[in-house]
Amino acid sequence: MSFDFKTSWRVRFNEVDVQGVVHHTQIVTYLAIARAEFWRSLGISYKKMREEGYEFIINSVKIEFKKALTFDETITFFVSVKRIARSSFILEYEVKDTAGDLA
Repeated sequence: MSFDFKTSWRVRFNEVDVQGVVHHTQIVTYLAIARAEFWRSLGISYKKMREEGYEFIINSVKIEFKKALTFDETITFFVSVKRIARSSFILEYEVKDTAGDLA
């Protein structure tokens, strides 16, 4: 699949466990960050939408882990719209580590 958007950042120390691995629950936060940056890249202000009474409700999240993300590596999130319906949409994400491998 071709992705419409990508954003990158480094894994911070407070996001990892004692082994230096990103805890699986942190991935959902990462998806929210990538999603907000995706909207921003489209000129859509989530803050403004909320002020106007619009809200996104996450119905479902499915994550398939390929490998661990670790402290201080640069991770890249790719985001694309998979499907748009009348009152819903599905986003698809891909996450790559510093080496460019799926994570």
